[in-house]
Amino acid sequence: MAGISAAGPIAAAGRVVEPRWPAWMALLTAPFLPATIATRTQHVSLVQAYLVHLTVALFTLIIILFLVAAANVPGPISAGSLMEQAGDAWGELVEQFSRYPIAWLVTAIITLAVELGLVVLAFVVMSWGACDEPIRSSFRHSLRRVWLQTPHVALAILAVGLWAVTLDRAESRWARSVTALIGVRPPPPANAGSQAYEEWAAATEAYNEKRAALYQTRPWYLKWMPGLIVIGGIVGGAWLLWGLLRSVGARRIVAPIARPPMCDECGYNLTATPPNSRCPECGLPVIESLGPDVRRGAVWQRRREVGPWAAWRQCAAAAVLAPEAFGRRLRLLHAGTRHRFFLVMHLPVVFVIGGLGMVGCYMADMKGQAFQNPQDFQVFAAAPMLGFLSALVALLLPLGVASLVALRHGVQDRRNLMPGSVQVAAYSIGYVVLWVALSWSNVAVCFLLEDVLVDLSRIVNIHPDVLTAFAWLLPNFLLLIIYLHIVAVGTRATRYANR
Repeated sequence: MAGISAAGPIAAAGRVVEPRWPAWMALLTAPFLPATIATRTQHVSLVQAYLVHLTVALFTLIIILFLVAAANVPGPISAGSLMEQAGDAWGELVEQFSRYPIAWLVTAIITLAVELGLVVLAFVVMSWGACDEPIRSSFRHSLRRVWLQTPHVALAILAVGLWAVTLDRAESRWARSVTALIGVRPPPPANAGSQAYEEWAAATEAYNEKRAALYQTRPWYLKWMPGLIVIGGIVGGAWLLWGLLRSVGARRIVAPIARPPMCDECGYNLTATPPNSRCPECGLPVIESLGPDVRRGAVWQRRREVGPWAAWRQCAAAAVLAPEAFGRRLRLLHAGTRHRFFLVMHLPVVFVIGGLGMVGCYMADMKGQAFQNPQDFQVFAAAPMLGFLSALVALLLPLGVASLVALRHGVQDRRNLMPGSVQVAAYSIGYVVLWVALSWSNVAVCFLLEDVLVDLSRIVNIHPDVLTAFAWLLPNFLLLIIYLHIVAVGTRATRYANR
């Protein structure tokens, strides 16, 4: 295949060099081999990566156009009917843009927002694959990976869209079969007399009863269609997230930056300082900065020695309650990836909390009147989506905080501490789990105390919705400040790490 090295990995200077692939290979392999394409396209420039991203964006628009057309084809789908419907949809779109010039401005704003969102996403997730390198190199790597991973987005939209269109068309066919059995709803009478109206009302009620009875016999996949569409979206979102993290966190060969041995307390240059002496600046024994037992890593990295439960308990507690002492044990070089697993293994717990929180908030809002009607059970269709969003926040929030804290130290200390900040953020995931639980509990309490908040709003002359939002935002803002402090303190303790 042109442009792809046929040779296997070759050894150079004691290291394994991956064969290089061109940027366009991401179009074929990004959804399925995200780590492989990441290791083999590290040489790709940001301009080439962005061109791939633009190409995928155009393909995505075409995919969405054909999905809309497939949903609107009245009868069985064929190539001709699909193309005809797609042409009609395109014609309507062009007409809207020609009739309303402001549509161009709205489209430009949306496009710019999407592009800025991808840049922000690259900043958030760059701590996942950070190495001992300049921060700008970590960001360039993350942005390259985000842009080259967009083919995965197009394929996920296609897969989830086909799933939703298939279910929607199945429901439409069922509705047509019901109409064929009982006809259409009786039209309102032209005569305004009371007798005609009563006859029409009786006929309409009988029609509705027949239709409701038939709808009770729907296949299970139509009864639970909203939930199945939500599940499809969750699977697609999880697939996208897996690909992005695999790509950003793929193995890279990065030469560590040469630094002199430093005092772990004050950063004093310990070159030529005897190992049995003390730091001339702060008096810390040199052995505590350069000795073999310094910075052995988090105890979770030795969980096979101490036991998984004990290692989890010690890491979860120390990262939150004693972040400075915890940071003193972390490695910046060769830190490994076990902190990633520690973070991810808590996400199913957050998923359950978010789903149950959604149901609990509904019950609190209904105040004892929940699940009185069969349609009330549709809340269980939305619960998985809220659980997934909660887990997504619990994943991206630590990564974003780690990137933000490391950026501050990069400006202040001229060193990329992201390998340390991401470890502190990952091992303090227990705090985030508790935060999610408290946040959902806060929402439920706001629903339960709705009348109290209304009365209070009259006293303070603030709209009830604004007061409710403030009652939710203030605790979460305080919890965010505390979390930022935890990660910042733990990261600061890694400033002078020698290993």
